[in-house]
Amino acid sequence: MMLYLALFFVWIPTFLVPPIHKYLRNNLVYTCCLIIAISIFGWSVANYSENLPPIEKSHTPFYIGPLVFMILYKVFDKIVQRRLDRHMYFWMKFMRNKESVEQTFYEWLLQMILGFVPLICGAIWLLFFE
Repeated sequence: MMLYLALFFVWIPTFLVPPIHKYLRNNLVYTCCLIIAISIFGWSVANYSENLPPIEKSHTPFYIGPLVFMILYKVFDKIVQRRLDRHMYFWMKFMRNKESVEQTFYEWLLQMILGFVPLICGAIWLLFFE
């Protein structure tokens, strides 16, 4: 259950429903989501034991994904603000809203990095520490 929560914390605002990312621009919402991301990671570390089944042990590294996502989102948004003087726009398939139409290749690349790097971090952790 927690694995799905961790994965959807990253994938829903990045690919499934990109307009959700607009709420992350609000500092209060961002702080609440950051606390949730830290809680997910903290919960996984606190509940880790050697007695867990192997499948549960293999899920543990992916709980860092939401925390990495939140940090990268803030960093990428600041980069785009400095470079383009506006917040980062996300592309939405089958939508012709202002943000989808005006998104640059640079922002699309950052969106892809934002979607896949948190999961890649978990995979790298599995390769080296399991």
